[in-house]
Amino acid sequence: MPSIELPFGSVFYREKGEGAALVMIMGTGADHTSWARQVPVLSRAFRVLTPDNRGSGRSVPAPPPDATTEDFARETLALLDHLAIERFHLVGFSFGSAVASAVAVAAPARVIALSLHAGWAGPNPATTPALERSLARVREEGVVAFLVAACERNFSPTFRESDPLVWQSFLKNVANSVTRPSLEGVLAQAHAGLRHDVRAKLPSLAMPVLVTTGEHDPVVPPAVAEDLASRIPGARFHVFRGPRAWHAIPLEMADEFNALVLEFHGSAAAN
Repeated sequence: MPSIELPFGSVFYREKGEGAALVMIMGTGADHTSWARQVPVLSRAFRVLTPDNRGSGRSVPAPPPDATTEDFARETLALLDHLAIERFHLVGFSFGSAVASAVAVAAPARVIALSLHAGWAGPNPATTPALERSLARVREEGVVAFLVAACERNFSPTFRESDPLVWQSFLKNVANSVTRPSLEGVLAQAHAGLRHDVRAKLPSLAMPVLVTTGEHDPVVPPAVAEDLASRIPGARFHVFRGPRAWHAIPLEMADEFNALVLEFHGSAAAN
């Protein structure tokens, strides 16, 4: 799991598998370990790369407070240039979905297929206040309080209440992780998410695109994700359903998520 020094800082990533590159970008404050339930499955078919966004995990230093999703996209592309990866599949989740859409807009010819999970096109009545609350929490109470609040919001009551001891252990591990994000990192990522707006550019995308969300997602409800999909010609739209279909779909509904990602990106690779 190497760390690469680039002009703007150090980018840490994990790589597993062989074949076409599948780049997976995580959400606000999270790092590559949050793809733990995806990598073992997806790496059977792809060369999976899971970088840490700067300010999360082991990628340092945090970006400046005025960083945009376009800046994070340029850093992702710089990593891929360093690895001599010209074309790739791209998967984004939450803030990572915003970054992934910015990558696709910046370098459309390089993206074989794009899947955006719990993503948004621009400011909206659900995601914007959620990000504003996250900013207020981290400013007033710090990173640990932000992480705990995010987990309590993003995971379903079914998940949280099925085994309270396991849930408390999970929260403790998140709060005490040696690779938890820096204050500056969370602030930069949340601000970038708030400023994210690719609505005018999405109609230019021509690669296969999949957009998904959970039916109960409080951050990116179906109407927000459907708006994103509607702006991309030919985009496929999918809503995960059931009592665990909240924001943290890759963890709560890993089997369904992995099957859909494999089917979508596998079909795109075959064409």
